[in-house]
Amino acid sequence: MSGNEKIATRLFFRVGEHIKFEGEKYSLFSIEVAAETINRRYLAEITHLAEENNLFVDVKEQRITINVPMIVK
Repeated sequence: MSGNEKIATRLFFRVGEHIKFEGEKYSLFSIEVAAETINRRYLAEITHLAEENNLFVDVKEQRITINVPMIVK
């Protein structure tokens, strides 16, 4: 996202969405980073790290969203 004049970040709760883990339902929250242009050079690495940690990544034209379960043990 470097080289952009403005980079927006957003943290929000996913109302009505959940994930089941070990028989329990857990809510999700999302972290979104948006900018006019995205340097796609690192998208494969970001996606790999997220998937390695069981997180879902959604990449759109001008934003990246990572959904994170709120699992508390």
